Amino acid sequence: MEKEEKFWNWFEESNNKYLNLDLVTDEDLEDLMGDFFNNLQEYSKYLFFQIGNKPTSDISELIISAEGNKNHFIEVDNLVSSAPKFSNWNIIAFKPSLGCNFITTYEDIKLDPKEIFFMPLNSNLDKNKIGIRICIKGYKEEVQLKYKNAVFQLLDALLGEKKAAEINYFDLENLMNYENYENDLISLCDLAEYIEWKLSKMQ
Repeated sequence: MEKEEKFWNWFEESNNKYLNLDLVTDEDLEDLMGDFFNNLQEYSKYLFFQIGNKPTSDISELIISAEGNKNHFIEVDNLVSSAPKFSNWNIIAFKPSLGCNFITTYEDIKLDPKEIFFMPLNSNLDKNKIGIRICIKGYKEEVQLKYKNAVFQLLDALLGEKKAAEINYFDLENLMNYENYENDLISLCDLAEYIEWKLSKMQ
C-alpha cells in the first residue's frame, strides 16, 4: 500500500493543475503530462493514464490503464481501489467501453463497428481460448499490420480494456468474400455478448 499512498499523496497536492488542461499552453501541457507519467511510472512502469472531462460536467475523469496487459491488471485495481475521494475527479480503472456508436481512425483507415462482422474461431488445442475472424469491407492484406493496429484500437474502444483483453487471437478478412455475410457472420456490435457467452462456457 505504500507505493499507492505515495502516488495519491502526489496527486492530492497536484490534481488542481490537471483540471483545465485545455487552457494551458502546449509547453505547460507537455510538462504536466510528463510529470504525471513519471509519478505513475514510479508506482508501476506498466501503467498509463488518460485525463478528460465532459463539457457539461465539472467532474474530470482520470483513467488508469494497463494497456490491455492482463499481467498488470492487479496493479490498476490496487491503485484505483486505494484512491482517496475527490470532489472533482472520477477515478476509473481501465479504459471503458464506448459502445457501438463511434468511428475509429488509424492513419488513413476508418472503422465503424456497425459495418464490421466476425466469426468465432475454435482452437482444437485449447478450447478456453477466444479467437475471432474480423471481416472488414475493403480490407487489404498487403497493409495487414496497419489494419491490425486499427482493429486493436477499435476493440479497445468497443469492448473496453478488460473485455478486449479476453480475445486471445484474431485474424482479418475482406467482408466481400462472404456473399451472405449478414446471415453467415455476426455483427461486431454483438462481440461483447459473444465473449460473455464464451467465458461462461469456460467456467
